[in-house]
Amino acid sequence: MLLQSRPRVRHIGMALGMAGLGLGAALGIPPLDRLTLTFDPHWWTVVDTLVGYILVQHWSALTLLKVSGLAALLLHSATAHPDARLRRLARHLLALMGLMLGLWIGACLTQNVLGVQLQLWRVLWLCQLLAPALWLSSLPAWRTWDRVNGAAVLLVMSGMLAQHVATAWLVWAGVALSWPQVQASARHIPMARRLLPLAAVALAIMAWLPHIPAWFTRRAALPVPPMVEPTWVALAQTSALTLALTLVLALPLWWPRARTLWALPLLGCTLPLWVGGHVVWHQFEQARPAWREAHQLRRIIPEGAVVQWIGQTHQTWFDLHRAQYIAAIQGPNGLFVRDAALLFEQRMRSFVQSGLIGAPLDLPQAPTPEERVAILYALRSQLEAPNDFNPSDIHLRTACKDRALDFILVSLYAPAPGADHHVQDDDQGRWVSVYACARHRAQAD
Repeated sequence: MLLQSRPRVRHIGMALGMAGLGLGAALGIPPLDRLTLTFDPHWWTVVDTLVGYILVQHWSALTLLKVSGLAALLLHSATAHPDARLRRLARHLLALMGLMLGLWIGACLTQNVLGVQLQLWRVLWLCQLLAPALWLSSLPAWRTWDRVNGAAVLLVMSGMLAQHVATAWLVWAGVALSWPQVQASARHIPMARRLLPLAAVALAIMAWLPHIPAWFTRRAALPVPPMVEPTWVALAQTSALTLALTLVLALPLWWPRARTLWALPLLGCTLPLWVGGHVVWHQFEQARPAWREAHQLRRIIPEGAVVQWIGQTHQTWFDLHRAQYIAAIQGPNGLFVRDAALLFEQRMRSFVQSGLIGAPLDLPQAPTPEERVAILYALRSQLEAPNDFNPSDIHLRTACKDRALDFILVSLYAPAPGADHHVQDDDQGRWVSVYACARHRAQAD
């Protein structure tokens, strides 16, 4: 009923509703009092360390610059798009982006639980999808592009795909060049018509060229028997893919006949989809079936047991079908449940102190907040690091002090001495050694 009312009545009703929610939260009326609930210092430290990427305090200058580039694209579409409906859509999307980002930034600064958990910054996913499309649709038709239009598109594309602050600002340059007044001035300057395309191509090359070595490095760093072929994964995850897109867009700048070829824009649009589709298809083709000897481990380890398979979290879940005691990817759960955050920190501290996943750290009993952040980062880095050594009885007894842990598994190239069970993994050429924590706890007692 409120949405069907006159604008003035609708706006007054919405304002009264928001005021009522704010008043109820300020007075502590359940359940509205949860709107003002804040993280306590202990919980906030764990969240800040384990899932800091969702907090504005950890966002880099590059990320903030790219967000401003999305706002620039929407602003141009909201004011200069020839279609009134799309102008309205761009205005609404820009307002939604500003509102949700403002609420999210306020929640991060005030450590508000609900505001941080909602992760309102994910509105950028929608903006990242629609903002370039709206801006591109505001330009003239593809076949009528001249060098000024092509240069603007190259600059925007290079800025959107750039991985460095030095080139991310190109979005603003491309948006400025797409304004009708600026384009009219550029077309009346002969030197500008010649230099703009050259400058755009040069800046586009600057955006992706530094990342070509990273493509080879990432390809070499991927495991040999991966879920997908490493070349395609590396190609899909880096800016190397923009090389072909840059060439597709740069070709019409010097070859006018290319603007009449309908297959050219089709090639540019389908190239990323083709690469991504190849990666997905390879996942189905190369997906490793369940480990053939996993049923032997399932007979050794009963259902409901809690396992710490060092360095093999996914095998614990997908092959063994058991619960993992602690894994780095379990940390984000602490954002929504305080007890889960504190339990994760407690288990991480005790397990790292055992020496099973690295040198034991000297952890103070009552660290300051700054020390706790440094300690958590150090613990997480050790938990995520690969490890390959024979655990000693001291390591096992220390790790098995927590009665929530039932079994410890290690994968080595030879059976580990002192283990309770050994199972050979023919797929990876290793032996899985199983240690029962009950035996080590009994020896310690």
